[in-house]
Amino acid sequence: MIRCVIWLAAAGLACGSERRAGIPDRAPPSTSTVDPDSTELRFTSVSAGEEFTCGLAQEGRAYCWGSNEVGQLGDGSKMGELVNRPYAAPVAGGHAFAAISAGDVHVCALTADGQAFCWGYDVNGALGGPGKRSAVPSAVVTDLRFVAVVAGPQRTCGLTRDGVVYCWGRFSLPSAAPGGRPALEPTRLPGEIQFRAVGLGLSHACGLARDSRVYCWGSNEFGELGVRPTGPRRPAPVPVTFPEGAAESFTSVGASPYDSCAVDEAGRGYCWGRDMFGQLGNGRLTSPDEPTPTPTLVAGGHQWRLIRPGDYACGLVVQGEAYCWGLTSLPQTPGTSTAANLCDGPPPRTCSTEPLPVAGGLRFRDLSVGGGHSCGVTTDGRSYCWGRNDYGQLGNGSREPSAEPTRVLLQLEGAPVRSPP
Repeated sequence: MIRCVIWLAAAGLACGSERRAGIPDRAPPSTSTVDPDSTELRFTSVSAGEEFTCGLAQEGRAYCWGSNEVGQLGDGSKMGELVNRPYAAPVAGGHAFAAISAGDVHVCALTADGQAFCWGYDVNGALGGPGKRSAVPSAVVTDLRFVAVVAGPQRTCGLTRDGVVYCWGRFSLPSAAPGGRPALEPTRLPGEIQFRAVGLGLSHACGLARDSRVYCWGSNEFGELGVRPTGPRRPAPVPVTFPEGAAESFTSVGASPYDSCAVDEAGRGYCWGRDMFGQLGNGRLTSPDEPTPTPTLVAGGHQWRLIRPGDYACGLVVQGEAYCWGLTSLPQTPGTSTAANLCDGPPPRTCSTEPLPVAGGLRFRDLSVGGGHSCGVTTDGRSYCWGRNDYGQLGNGSREPSAEPTRVLLQLEGAPVRSPP
């Protein structure tokens, strides 16, 4: 996702942005008469977009909250009547989904039988169908069925049961270069490598193959492919060159606009690419003009389960605790770090080059990093978000930012209630 100034939940930190005109907020009604025990709704996954968030409840119903400027909440509103929602609202259509992924301004989801639906703004064909915008789930024009889907900046990729990657939108054609023609329908990734997970950056992607090795393709301007030399574009997947000491097998991979991260089978985290704000998490700050094509070890000695990269990055350790690092823009929260963890630069724009614990002591089973905010699902299905909240993307019923996780409010039967206590 293309991110502006960013939040680091462990450090307390906000990103200022000018509020866009023309899209009103819908203030939540009082919750005083709603019994939070009246619903058993719990989330299985969550995906943070640029200024909004979506999640899946256990029965497969999709909910979204935050900015609705281009219909990315999928609530069925007419384009002239879109409103931002500071609480979770059900996605229209009544579909039962098995997976969901939020991009910058669009969302894609899969039904249990693998059919792909997308909604929001169709930048460069990212929705995979006719039309420029859709405020309701619209079927991707294809006979393919997928087991995983990921929405990124201006494009989407799906993974078939056979491990084949198909992409549509910007940079999705094998020969596509910046400014080139986008793919308006799912287009197969070159090569015979079978994948089990894919992450999307701005103009590159990385995947975890079925043999547990990591491959990347696309732009390598900032070393985001993890290979040398930097610069040349790789239209087909190339194996990432990990340093000595890394395990041969990996369990997780992720990509953001200009960098990538992976976790090996021993739980060690590695990140590579452009290190503008300490987002590689290796304890040092690199010049933005100096690419880091060789994966570097994330500091702290943690045993990671997954890492979500970005201008700020967050990760989950195997016990479920969340840590974040990278760009921040408010002073540190007392007790969360020391001055040695802060990047150089005048306050209040500071950053951490090492992972810092997210406040609250929660344990998560899923985690997603968006455009200035993060969200997670705890081990018992509760949904929490933290960071920027100028469009209601935290889903807590307000537009106030939060330096620590806050519970998501759900709107059921016309009245918002909290996710289960």
